Amino acid sequence: MKDKNKLKKQSIDSSIDVSRQGASLQTLRKQGEKPSQYKQAAPTPCTEIEHINLELSMRLSEVFDALKRISAGDPTVRIDETSNIELISQLKHLVNVTGKNIGEIVDQSHEFAMGLAEHFDVLHRVSQGDLSARVSGNSDVELLESLKNVTNETIESISKEINERREAEESLRKLEELESSLLSAIPHAVIGLHERTIIFANKAIRDVFGWEPMELIGGKTRVLYRTDDEYEEIGRHFYPVLEQKLTHSEEFHCRHKNGRDILCKMHAAVIGQQLQEKGIVVIYEDITERKRAEEEKCRLEAQLFQAQKMEAVGQLAGGVAHDFNNILTAIIGYGNLLKTELREDDPLLSYAAQILNAAERAANLTHDLLTFSRRQFISPNPRHLNTIIRNIERLLARLIGENIELSIELAETDLTVMADSTHIDQVLMNLAANARDAMPNGGSL
Repeated sequence: MKDKNKLKKQSIDSSIDVSRQGASLQTLRKQGEKPSQYKQAAPTPCTEIEHINLELSMRLSEVFDALKRISAGDPTVRIDETSNIELISQLKHLVNVTGKNIGEIVDQSHEFAMGLAEHFDVLHRVSQGDLSARVSGNSDVELLESLKNVTNETIESISKEINERREAEESLRKLEELESSLLSAIPHAVIGLHERTIIFANKAIRDVFGWEPMELIGGKTRVLYRTDDEYEEIGRHFYPVLEQKLTHSEEFHCRHKNGRDILCKMHAAVIGQQLQEKGIVVIYEDITERKRAEEEKCRLEAQLFQAQKMEAVGQLAGGVAHDFNNILTAIIGYGNLLKTELREDDPLLSYAAQILNAAERAANLTHDLLTFSRRQFISPNPRHLNTIIRNIERLLARLIGENIELSIELAETDLTVMADSTHIDQVLMNLAANARDAMPNGGSL
């Protein structure tokens, strides 16, 4: 490239020198003088000199015309270099070289302009998002080749960086979708806290607390608890434990949006490796129904245990009553024999009557035991309530204890009912026992 520029400079300088020489020859011819170089040549006839002068004038005119066309923008001009005058031949050669060099310059300028246009087009396509655009043309212009390499390398670097960023954004998007799916799949309320301010919440918060996630984000967790004191107490208790253990679980009473109290199992974990700015994730598990079911289960289990125990007691009572009936049969039999052997005015008759009455009550008791053990059928008969109450009065007094005063008011007329007397006795005894338990410090029944 440097050699071409040097040659162009020499051609232009030579053309200027030749032009100056031609101008000097025309001036000498007009003045009727001859150049010194011809004066010094060997003597020739005048006709030869005139012939030379004519050819010189014509060839110089041809040279000047070519230079004029070149300077007007036509570097394709070429002239015949043959001449009898060596100087003219050299001058024509220089004119042709000058035209050729200027043509090359024009061609390179055109090529440079086209190359820049291609560069600008490629850069525009890249700016519109077409990262596949590249400068593809080959050029002899060194600057264009360097510019092409730099442009393509820059586009390649930008394309790689954008693709990497897109891949990172896609990975982040998929991760966020996965996190969102995981949070949505958890049936319990999940919230993220920063200084006890809610920074995120999953959809299950609606099922547990009745709040929409967007209603809670940005606010404090105070709305999830019943009172200010409980809110402060949870904060004082929870965070020191998390600072030591990083995770913690405990049951707390919370409050639903509708004002209903709920029992929640709270599972908390610190965000990161240590507790900073109270950043934690908390899972609220509503265990209200489960707790109620557990309590109901315990109650039913206790009832089942009591029923099994009572069944065992009933079986035992049935066996005892059966054996006791055998004894009572002998007592009642001998009591009746004794009563028949005594006279009506015999003072021992009343003792025999008391024995038979006690045996009758004992028989009734064994009847109750057999009924309790399901070994005796219920036998309702017409019964007088006043009589039943009088017979059980002493038993009731002993049942309620000495610190409770028992008062009985009977109806003036006897009341007859169809019932099993032992069941009436049991009802009265249950009422007395309940009253005794309700008055541990004594009272009046």
